[in-house]
Amino acid sequence: MPIILDGTNGGFFPSWTTATRPASPAVGQMGYNTTTGLFDMYTASGWVSSLTGASQSIPKSALPTGSVLQVVQGSYTGAVSTSSTSFVTTNLTASITPSSSSSKILIMVSGGDCYSQTTNKVMRTTIYRNNSTNLATGGANPCFGNGYNSAGGVTTVHTYSFLDSPATTSSTSYTVYMSAETGAVSNYNQNGTTSYIQLMEIAA
Repeated sequence: MPIILDGTNGGFFPSWTTATRPASPAVGQMGYNTTTGLFDMYTASGWVSSLTGASQSIPKSALPTGSVLQVVQGSYTGAVSTSSTSFVTTNLTASITPSSSSSKILIMVSGGDCYSQTTNKVMRTTIYRNNSTNLATGGANPCFGNGYNSAGGVTTVHTYSFLDSPATTSSTSYTVYMSAETGAVSNYNQNGTTSYIQLMEIAA
């Protein structure tokens, strides 16, 4: 389809999807890509896309691998304690809805004061996806944070990150869980501290 210029209605360019771009384009050939919402132009280096005239923004589908598509933050202020040797929630959570099933989710946790209340005992923390899948692997007690109390009431602040592949476009929650060693009590978010969790969708 050729370019049509009309004094009243303006110009009309050929259109295609990313999959149906011309198979043998000429340098300088241009058209509107309905998949990305951008104008495509064929150059000596291949196809390139321009910004749309209306929004001057690049659709998420056109961003390169490694781009941050969205950021979500959750926080929790409030002390939580447990003597359970199985993981229980700390109430620190956030949810994100990936725009693509191929996206990665970068999870970053910055936890407030936490400790094992019992001397010579361990407190563990980890991240659960959708309150059902422990993202830590390896060992008998997989976790991301492992605090050992050798003096009684030792307070620590924990930070860690993990790159997850949820393979979904449904709302997905990430929650920090904690557990105690047998015969001990673990404390999370003590002394009026606030913990944070950030979720970043990364284009893949």
